[in-house]
Amino acid sequence: MLRYFVRQKWSVLIFVVLIIADPLLTARLNFMARDLFDSVGLGSPMDTILTILTFIFILWVLKRVLTFFISVTRAYIMKNLKIDLKYRSFRGVMKQDVSDFSHKDSGDYISLLTNDVNILENMYFSRIINLMFDVSRIVILGASFFVLERTIATAIFVVGIIAMIIPLVFQKYTSEKNLKYSQTLSVFTQKIKEFFIAYPTIKNYAVENEIISKFDDENTTVEETKFEADYALALANAFGAFFAWFMQFVAVGVGIFLVMDGRTTIGTVIAAQAFASDMGLPLQTFVQQLNSIRSVRAIVKKMKAFSESDFNSQAHGQAENSQSGDLTFNNVNLKFNGTVIIENFSFKFESGKKYLVIGRNGAGKSSLFKLIKKSFNGYSGEIRLGDVDIRSMSSDQISQQVSYLRENVSLLSGMVKDNITLYRTCDDGDIEKAIKQAQVNIDVQRNVQGDGLNISSGEQRRIEIARSLLNSANVLVFDEVVSTLDIETAYEIEKLALTLSEKTVIFVSHNFSGKLVKKYDEILLMQDGQLVAHGSYDELLESNAYFRRIFEIKMG
Repeated sequence: MLRYFVRQKWSVLIFVVLIIADPLLTARLNFMARDLFDSVGLGSPMDTILTILTFIFILWVLKRVLTFFISVTRAYIMKNLKIDLKYRSFRGVMKQDVSDFSHKDSGDYISLLTNDVNILENMYFSRIINLMFDVSRIVILGASFFVLERTIATAIFVVGIIAMIIPLVFQKYTSEKNLKYSQTLSVFTQKIKEFFIAYPTIKNYAVENEIISKFDDENTTVEETKFEADYALALANAFGAFFAWFMQFVAVGVGIFLVMDGRTTIGTVIAAQAFASDMGLPLQTFVQQLNSIRSVRAIVKKMKAFSESDFNSQAHGQAENSQSGDLTFNNVNLKFNGTVIIENFSFKFESGKKYLVIGRNGAGKSSLFKLIKKSFNGYSGEIRLGDVDIRSMSSDQISQQVSYLRENVSLLSGMVKDNITLYRTCDDGDIEKAIKQAQVNIDVQRNVQGDGLNISSGEQRRIEIARSLLNSANVLVFDEVVSTLDIETAYEIEKLALTLSEKTVIFVSHNFSGKLVKKYDEILLMQDGQLVAHGSYDELLESNAYFRRIFEIKMG
């Protein structure tokens, strides 16, 4: 919070000045109220009373104006806080490695930037700002109260201290309830996303009523946990409100006793009651703010983990931008959940050559190349780009040298051109060159609907190839990019990949074209996570029975 305040130092400074001026005006009004009631009596001079009333009215108008500016300044600070918080949280999510990102469900990230931000706005940030105002009022009004009447003020502060202890009693209770609410809200968000994605399947199997029932269960759970969180906070606030009201009762009771004893005046008692009322509200809300702030500490930690971490956004060690097209695996091994995925894989993919990697599903083909993009942690061995171990490189540096094209293409709503550039600032000539090389055959000004529903799968794939070419990476990994395409389009895409003469192309596929297979410089055959054979088409056809079987099946 302090970091945000430093960035907004001028608006925060104005807010601090305003929240100091407000209780000063309130204290002055209470003192003038005392003077007014003490001056009223039989034969009191009317001009004195009118003068006091005039000043009270002027101060009251100033206080209303001050209240308006406090509200506006507070709203301005909150606006900037939310902008900064969501930006830093989203940036933190985007700067993760793929392996770190995959540990959470996408619904958790959506909830982080929507539900959790809203919870923090209402129950943390706004409460801290309100707490600043309350502290200012308590300190200034309290000091003024002691100047007015020490005996009454002392009695009031004893009750006030009891009221301020209450947040500590309810801290754990309210925090647990709010964390539970945040977690169920995250699950609810994920379920809604799943239902909408699976809408065609739901309609296909006519299970609308079952899904509606499931939604009702999740929705009820969310609202019940919200009620539990609200109940916990309301219970804590009720105790605080009681003691805040009791302050006024004490002020009047002690004041009447002092008047009867001849130690003070009625005007002082009325002013003391006003002070108790003015302090009762900030003390009551002080309890509420503190309860609320403490109740969302777990959510604050969750948000802090993203907004304050740079993850792998900084360069690591000696990584160089050599832009080498060589990719070398040295004795690479990978286990995941106790299962061997890659075993003793060693091979050097040389710059500018074209490679085909084949094998059954589960042979480890995709997992091997996902290691380059840090989709898995904890592998042994060495993977080098040029002369540099990728462990010493940031994800950004790796992306400058390797483009990894996945089975599914992700398209964003907007123009085709924006989907190619991905909002990067690029030279128009470079864009045109990438579009031409990728053979994108649709108008780049055309609007893409959600998930690319109005773009054919073949054109989607060409858009992604154009993206990778625009990135100027020397190594292009095509991982099962034709598995969902028709035969003709798959052939065209594979042929296109082989025309990229300046690039190191690694085509991972079990759906390769028999007509193009001879054009690869080398074919790698994987089985059970191991490289069992490699060589040209002719060499493998002659020496490897497993490859001959694959090719016989492929060619019929």
